[in-house]
Amino acid sequence: IVLGVLHMLVYGNYHGVTDTGTPVVNQFYLVWFFVAALIHLVAYLWKNIGIEKVRAFALFLFMAGQVFFVTLTSVEIWSYYGYQERGLYSKEYTAQKEFEDYYGYSVYDGRLTPAQQVQFDQNSQDFQNQRRSLNNMSAFINALFFVIMTTIYLLTGLLKQNKLFRRLGVVMLVITLIQIVSLAWQFGPVYRFITFLVLGVILLILSYMYIHHSKKVAVVNEIK
Repeated sequence: IVLGVLHMLVYGNYHGVTDTGTPVVNQFYLVWFFVAALIHLVAYLWKNIGIEKVRAFALFLFMAGQVFFVTLTSVEIWSYYGYQERGLYSKEYTAQKEFEDYYGYSVYDGRLTPAQQVQFDQNSQDFQNQRRSLNNMSAFINALFFVIMTTIYLLTGLLKQNKLFRRLGVVMLVITLIQIVSLAWQFGPVYRFITFLVLGVILLILSYMYIHHSKKVAVVNEIK
């Protein structure tokens, strides 16, 4: 497995989302998702071995596989919107090139008529708004992905009484909170208020579930 991964690193030439514009269902993501799946398979096979060092290494592999999967998917999300942003730049460049071919001078030459200047300023403003919208959307989708993974980790840790998943959930929760606060700060006060209000309700629900489940576990252990 290690040799195969090294071979892919050195000789692999896979078409990713930046080449095809297709997120997730592309060669790059699928190949490395398969690597993450292999890491989890090895960790699953080794965790039941009676040797303590092997089980500890299986735990390390599992955590490494989770970090790798989350990082891979997050990079895929940002790469997809990077591809779209590159399309915006290409469209903007084509429009300026057509203007130069038609009038014989560039939009940056200082020879624009008042009407052309107004149109140029409007186009530039639209371009910046589209870029900002893409960036906000990518940050939102990435934060949503982290929210989903955080929920999975915390619920699994609570229902299965698994400390590892609970710890992963707490780490993911901290990262998610940072992303959400950073994203909300780019919008107006009303949106920030709504975001923090919803976030507070979610945290209250999670804390209630955690405390309630911990009490049930404590009662069960006391009875035993």
